Amino acid sequence: MTDTVLRSSAPDGRVTVPALTYQPALDGVRAFAVIAVVAFHAGASWAPGGYLGVSVFFTLSGYLITTVLLGEYESSGRIDLLQFVSRRIRRLAPASLLTLGVLTVLAIAGIGNVASGEARHIRWAAAHLANWDQLATDTTYADAVSGASEQSPVLHFWSLAIEEQFYVVWPAVMIVGLAVLRRAGGLRHFVVVPGLALVLSWAFVALLASRGDAESIYLNSGSRGAEILTGCVLAAVLRFRPELGIRRVPVAPVCAGAIVLAVVLTGSSSEAWPYRGGLPIFALVSAGLIVGLRQRSRFSAAVGSRPLVWIGRRSYGIYLAHWPIFVLVPLESAGVAAHLARLGVVVALAAASYRWLEQPIRRRVTRGIPTVIAAVVGAVVVIGGTLLIDDGPIAVTAVDEIDVRDREAVAIGERPVVPVAETTEADEVDVPAMTEPATDADTTSRLVVVGDSTAVALSSGLVDWAETTDGDVQVGIAAHGACGLVRGGHYANETLDAALSMDCPAELDVNLPELLSTAPIDIVVVMVSLADTWERSWDDRETWTLPTDPEHADRVRRDYARFVDDVTTSGAERVVFVRPPVAYRTADLDEPEPAWANGSAAVVDDIARELAAERDDVELLDLRTFVEEAGLDDDEALRPDGIHWTAEASGQLAEEWLGPSLLTMLAD
Repeated sequence: MTDTVLRSSAPDGRVTVPALTYQPALDGVRAFAVIAVVAFHAGASWAPGGYLGVSVFFTLSGYLITTVLLGEYESSGRIDLLQFVSRRIRRLAPASLLTLGVLTVLAIAGIGNVASGEARHIRWAAAHLANWDQLATDTTYADAVSGASEQSPVLHFWSLAIEEQFYVVWPAVMIVGLAVLRRAGGLRHFVVVPGLALVLSWAFVALLASRGDAESIYLNSGSRGAEILTGCVLAAVLRFRPELGIRRVPVAPVCAGAIVLAVVLTGSSSEAWPYRGGLPIFALVSAGLIVGLRQRSRFSAAVGSRPLVWIGRRSYGIYLAHWPIFVLVPLESAGVAAHLARLGVVVALAAASYRWLEQPIRRRVTRGIPTVIAAVVGAVVVIGGTLLIDDGPIAVTAVDEIDVRDREAVAIGERPVVPVAETTEADEVDVPAMTEPATDADTTSRLVVVGDSTAVALSSGLVDWAETTDGDVQVGIAAHGACGLVRGGHYANETLDAALSMDCPAELDVNLPELLSTAPIDIVVVMVSLADTWERSWDDRETWTLPTDPEHADRVRRDYARFVDDVTTSGAERVVFVRPPVAYRTADLDEPEPAWANGSAAVVDDIARELAAERDDVELLDLRTFVEEAGLDDDEALRPDGIHWTAEASGQLAEEWLGPSLLTMLAD
């Protein structure tokens, strides 16, 4: 459908086309985008790339906002920034604040899933900075939304944060750019302003891609700005060069087909093309779709059909509601009927919000400062409410003798998160003294143990040993089976892979930072015998590599170095890598752990040694040599499965070797 050409006079006397004529097809585009995102989050097999719907939203948003602001400038000679912000607040804030408010109340009441760090997630979402929160915790979006029942119900606010940051920065840039161009008599050259910003954003994406920084490419406002700015450039071109609109060429069907294929064929791993710098190119396809839908055609009429327009107009509410509902009502093994019923609830909530909340507030006359104040007050109320959220006690499992006949159960067994306190056989304990802030006279030494299931087993004895120091040493645990220091990817074993995507980010990005922030940490003790030596895929299970592969080894080296940088920057004085002993064959296992035979363990071992040799804040404790010299390397009474220490053996090891070794380091 082409825009109706209604002439109007601009401030400089030129004749221009109107700011924006309603195109039902654009609401149809919104409908497709939100359907793709919801399908992806629901785990639909036909939409592994459904998250690309967010990219379509970004480009469409840039196009619409820039078109509206250019029209305002040409009709009045200025852009009223306060009124623009007010319009955006009235459009977005009511539904988002209601969503955050309801989730805060549910979290306070302990209803539904209360993810670790839930209060923090809600605060960042209310502050419109959720994407930076996820970047700070090294979380890719694909990892963040895997296993909905284990995730925060506000993680999808990252995309809203990027758009809201754009709404603050871009109008100000436009005001300056238009003022300069108007004095130079060249408003028709405004395309240079978003064009230059787009070039800079593309360059930033290329820089991040060259560094393999998938997290920033996907969540950074600067990199995602390329998709929004593509829409801005398109708006400028069509505003001042409407004759450049493509005619008699089936651009819309071609671009729509390309978008559908991308949604169906693109994987969600951090190695997929969207995480490697391909999103700006995808934005060009979205822009082509917007241009093509300006034509009057059967295709544009179909895209602008009533059902799609109905969904598109409520797409914002659907986006806000769907993820919290998916988290609160997980249906991993349910049938189609249950999924449809859950989706019906989402649509019903969005429709109710649109009719009785969003539309009435948008139509209100009150604008300007009162609207801004109301939004700020609403955000402050939500953030204040998060202070009442109790994430609950930390689960504790006593590590006794490990069942050697269930290797998977061993590998993902629960961690004993036990900062020094009286340990019992109870399932849960309150957060102990380690979380209390240190005083000036505090001489207590604090350790945190990080690693996989072998670190979990070893930490049991370390906790018992610390109790014998009469409070002079406290131990916190941020370890979990299948969790090493290497980020992302997939394991072939589905059970281990589930831990990799759900439990490991929580340990490294939530539990460890919380321990580092609550009190000064002297030493972070790391032992990874297994997790970082296993075969892994970073291209959605297309290829599998071991640490003996050079590219795989580079990942290990980079992530180990980044881990050290992160924890030392956060206040830990040093990192100590514990060199694990070699696993051995037992009568209960068909074959020994292969990492020591295929060279993978040696590669990881060498990387830890390199870090210890290069950095003053990294040291190595050679547990392997100790157990070999003591003749303990193949004693099944100590390691029944050939890998994990029993609780008794762990206690003896901590008392006779590990504890004294750490005390020596603390005394240095």
